[in-house]
Amino acid sequence: MRFFKSILVIALIAAAAFFNRGAINDIIDSAEMPCEEKIYQALMEQRDTICLIGYDLEESELYDVWCDVAYSHADLFFVDDEYRYTMLGSRVLTVSPDYTLTAEALSSARLAYSTEMDKLRSLYAPQWNDLETALFYHDYLCMCYSYDESLTRYSAYDMLTEGTGVCQSYALLYAELLNGFGIECDYVISAEMNHAWNVVTIDGVKYNVDVTYDDPTSDRRGRASHQYFLVSDKALSADHSFTPAEGYGQCTDTRYDSGAVWQDVRTGFVPVEDDFYFIKSGMLYRWDGGEPQYIDTIFATWFTGMGNDSYWKGNHSTLWFHEGLVLYSKPKSIMSYNPATGDFAYRYLFEGSEDIYGFSYIDNELVLQIGYSPNEPGRLITASEGLRLP
Repeated sequence: MRFFKSILVIALIAAAAFFNRGAINDIIDSAEMPCEEKIYQALMEQRDTICLIGYDLEESELYDVWCDVAYSHADLFFVDDEYRYTMLGSRVLTVSPDYTLTAEALSSARLAYSTEMDKLRSLYAPQWNDLETALFYHDYLCMCYSYDESLTRYSAYDMLTEGTGVCQSYALLYAELLNGFGIECDYVISAEMNHAWNVVTIDGVKYNVDVTYDDPTSDRRGRASHQYFLVSDKALSADHSFTPAEGYGQCTDTRYDSGAVWQDVRTGFVPVEDDFYFIKSGMLYRWDGGEPQYIDTIFATWFTGMGNDSYWKGNHSTLWFHEGLVLYSKPKSIMSYNPATGDFAYRYLFEGSEDIYGFSYIDNELVLQIGYSPNEPGRLITASEGLRLP
């Protein structure tokens, strides 16, 4: 953080030639807050010009400070990457941002952003520890959102309102969520890869989390990989290129690089009551933070649709949570498991020629992802289009 420094009287006199009384007061008021906070507040107010003379910033430092602000606040989705600045000698005098939305359009966008963020935050359970919170939101972003292969959606707002975004969208949204729950989550960038991910602090220890790389493509509703969840720099460097610098070289703990309960799990961890549930190798498990507890084996076969009774190897079930029930898919049905009673039941039946390869249950809307292959996107249909009660 950069705070107000003493400056020469001659500098203030020179600056006065450029500013009105309000701007001079702005300079004086800057003594009360860090530079990053000053820029953030001014951007949230959509100010045309931000006075920075009191912070003694060199030209080369402005970029770093600007990035610190932009990548620490997902709610600045309306601020353009481009900005202009003026200099007073060798120090930054003002910075003038560009905005992508008018004041009227921004009001509507902010409402949509806050509404969607509130929905995500409402899923949080206070009994979760920091690791469980980090795991849940990692998985939820993988299960519910998709990578933007058009490479045109960069903000958390895009992700929330359109359901898709690039790595920057994932990292911004993930950081905003975790930081909101008091979990330190930094946004980091590899210029070599043109890629962004997060560094999360759990119990005072830093780990890499790359939500983008853990979100399967083609997208699968209910799917989440965990290869890049809470890993060390050593593990990440196997396919990530980055140089030691601020934000890197901090994740030295390797305890979760192998043997973690979430490794090799290809579904999300979904919460019901005080426990989490997941599917691994066709088996349903309960996890309370200790050793996973086996619940049941899901016997099912996904056919290729090419005749001759050919089928795909492996289990392709996904799962969700809804009103105290664990829901999971079979090729032609959505099943339910009630942890309170231990009962299994057919929840819905699917009568189409394709098979179910994924599903979601959001805002009381059940959406199926169906197709003939686990290796293709398939298509999305609503429950009313293809499901019936048993």
